[in-house]
Amino acid sequence: MLDNKLYSPDEVVIKQNDPFNEDTSAMYFIGRGDCQVDIIGPDGYEEHFINTLAEGDHFGEVALLY
Repeated sequence: MLDNKLYSPDEVVIKQNDPFNEDTSAMYFIGRGDCQVDIIGPDGYEEHFINTLAEGDHFGEVALLY
């Protein structure tokens, strides 16, 4: 089932290693705007920028497999 969700600028869509996020088994498509991707560093706290996703990009497909 496809569902539309709107996120405001600076709103976190999904957080790495968040066991309480119910959307961890979802796939996301960027319909408008862009999305910054950060990962948690080896220290477990500091976030590091790794990429920007733009319109037409997607993420979360691997979660659907598990």
